Amino acid sequence: KRQDFTDSLMQKFGFDKYLSCVFGTDPAGKYVKTDLINMCVGYFPDIDRSEAVMIGDSAYDAKAALEVGVDFVGVTYGFDFKKTEDMVEYNPVGAAKDIKELKELLMK
Repeated sequence: KRQDFTDSLMQKFGFDKYLSCVFGTDPAGKYVKTDLINMCVGYFPDIDRSEAVMIGDSAYDAKAALEVGVDFVGVTYGFDFKKTEDMVEYNPVGAAKDIKELKELLMK
């Protein structure tokens, strides 16, 4: 999502108080998903990539995570993946059908 829209949504729904950073695309579309993941990981220089995880709902998310070398957790309540089998080829470290499952997975 574009940075300006993302910032606005985070503020509108009060998510901004729970986040350390938010990175989105620029209006010109200069940044691709791998750039955004790298920016997020780079924001926390003391955290190793092996401790990072990309949570996504599409093949684009999964491919970008693989490309930059972070683990991927797929969710089936979003845009692309409709069932766990849809993401198997991307070797996710986990999958969730809803927020409750995602929270349980991340808290392990």
